[in-house]
Amino acid sequence: MIDSETSALIEEIEQAFAERAHPGDDRIVAFGEDQCSEDSRLGRFLKATSWQDFDYHSLVATYGIDPSAFLYLLEPDAFAYYMPAFLIQALDLDAAPDLAESLHFALAPTTVADGEQVARWKRDHLAPFNARERRVIDKVYRFLDERLD
Repeated sequence: MIDSETSALIEEIEQAFAERAHPGDDRIVAFGEDQCSEDSRLGRFLKATSWQDFDYHSLVATYGIDPSAFLYLLEPDAFAYYMPAFLIQALDLDAAPDLAESLHFALAPTTVADGEQVARWKRDHLAPFNARERRVIDKVYRFLDERLD
């Protein structure tokens, strides 16, 4: 059962991302040569899938995607487009703990310990968000920060 705070946060997420357009099937992941690779499987799963239809559990169970790493395979525009689904599903810490932890790390401020590659990824992947989206992302980040161990 969803409490009133979580329900209000979900509504705010949906409103903030209502205008974000799908990036196009060719801008979801940078496909490698190997069509059996994880990025290729992720791209096939997300092809023509709206963020409203994204199901984290199907992605992991059906396509064998690493639940702690798939966010990092997305192109910046795809990361931004699917963000509302990630935010909403991460709010249920019992159902999607791996997603919640990965998203929390991806949204955390960059530290020296992250290294240049992680810092660059965060910079590139957090750049596409507008001010309204950033505000709701920050709210979910703080929500997760208070609840994750």
